[in-house]
Amino acid sequence: MGSMVSVAEQCGIHPYSEGALTVVRHRRNPIESWNPRRVQSYYTQSQSDSRLVSGHKLWKELDGMNNLNIEVFNWFWSNKFFFPLEWCERKNGKPVFVFFWGTILLTSDGKPCVACLWREPNGLRRGYRLLDSMFDANSPAAQYTF
Repeated sequence: MGSMVSVAEQCGIHPYSEGALTVVRHRRNPIESWNPRRVQSYYTQSQSDSRLVSGHKLWKELDGMNNLNIEVFNWFWSNKFFFPLEWCERKNGKPVFVFFWGTILLTSDGKPCVACLWREPNGLRRGYRLLDSMFDANSPAAQYTF
């Protein structure tokens, strides 16, 4: 299991390319003292009103906020025990897909996307969604409260 201190150090390191995905934009998380309990789900007003929002519009709305990046995504993937319980709940029978907007990735064919984690009955899953897609009330941003 990874150290909770090491994730704070990793938040400032530019992530490496993994598989077919490469980093196009990466925001550092200025987290001095990592505490998984300070992680929260964030929904834009459009999402709260149960409307669909394009990924490109959502990215603009979330820009400049305390969005967690791919390093924190990787930490949760490696330390599944700390995955917040509220992210495990299902809405309308569907899993909640938690997105890490602090890093925007490119697919091998050059399409921008954002990484996400979600819980299925048989365990934690990871993937990404293209910014050309629509995001709904089951698609919060992972943010850190200071």
